[in-house]
Parts: sequence; structure tokens; C-alpha cells
Amino acid sequence: MTTQRTSGRRKQALAAAAVVAALLTTAACGGGGDDDSGGGSKNGAAGYDAANNKVAQASEAKKGGTLKFASTQDADSWDTTRGYYGFMWDFSRYYSRQLVTNKTEPGAAGAETTPDLATDVAKVSEDGKTYTYTLRDGVTWEDGKPITSKDVKYGIERVWAQDVLSGGPTYLKEVLDPKGEYQGPYKDTSKDKLGLKAIETPDDKTIVFHLPQANSDF
Repeated sequence: MTTQRTSGRRKQALAAAAVVAALLTTAACGGGGDDDSGGGSKNGAAGYDAANNKVAQASEAKKGGTLKFASTQDADSWDTTRGYYGFMWDFSRYYSRQLVTNKTEPGAAGAETTPDLATDVAKVSEDGKTYTYTLRDGVTWEDGKPITSKDVKYGIERVWAQDVLSGGPTYLKEVLDPKGEYQGPYKDTSKDKLGLKAIETPDDKTIVFHLPQANSDF
């Protein structure tokens, strides 16, 4: 009985480690090499770790063209609220935007946080409970309509609609609404219709997150 429990826990731990590795690692493009050098295979494909510290098979510096993405499996969902697989999160950067993101450079620089929709990383209050972002100028939807702080807030509030958009990570719910008081944008019956109170949008350029308690992971 003890052996079975230990084995089960070990399998769970290994599974959890695999998930973390999948979320934190971007695999190199192309097939594996014929040896451990990562130098590439006989057919010219990049080695399995060729993109760890540099751009693999870099093309000429020209704008335009067609980017084709192929995978041996489909994503769990292409909706950024519902997707959970690491490769989906990587791919979604082609068509979605965030307040901040990771640099697209290979190596250690890829782990650094850099502004995306926001002008800078968050301004954090001394007590660690308030995060303020300012949207930069010129960011628009595909049709040219400006992206506002209310758009960003709504995109985040969709996470609360688990009865409609289940499957994705729910960490924001646990941090911003630990008591589960907000019912999501589709069930909001409040008179003011201000949505999740933990997120404030005083104007179209500013979005403020009010955490019930400090959380450095945020």
C-alpha cells in the first residue's frame, strides 16, 4: 500500500514537473539532430536545441512574406482565455497582445519582462497591492479601432466565465477575487455594471489592479 502511494506521488510529481517544463520552454523548430551536438540533421533541419541561445535558421532581414506554422497536434483551444498548453500560449502571440510580455530574444534575455500594450512594466505601490499600467499610443484592433483599458479589463474578466469559457488557467481569479464574489461579465447583475471591482479603468489609457493582499507572483 505504501509503495503504491509513493509511486503514485512520484508519478504526480513527474507529471507536474513536465507541465512546468512545457510552460517555461519553447522547443526549437525542426527535427532532432543525429548526435547530441544540436548541430542539425542530415536533411538540414535545425538541431533539437539549436534555438536555445540563438535564432535557428535565421532568414534574411526582409519584411513581408508568409509565415506557416505546423504542428502534429491541435491546440486545446485557440481562445486565449481557454488555452492551457504552453505551445498555444507561444503561438497566440502571433494574434493576441498583452500588457507586458517576454522578450522574443533567445537565451537568458527571453526571460525578461518587457512592455507590450503598456508603456512600461507596472508601477507597484509600496504595499505591493496596487499595480498600475498605462497603455501606449497607437495600439488598435485589426479594424483600426483603438484598444482601451476597458477592452483589456473585459479580456481578463472573461476568465471568470468558467461555465462558458472553461479549460484555461484561473490564477487571476484566485489572486484578484479570492472570495469568488464576481460572477463574470455575462452574469454581472450589478446596477453600475463596472465589472470586477479589483480592476479599475479611470480613463481609456489607464488600468489599475487592486489586490486584496500583496502577491509577488502577480
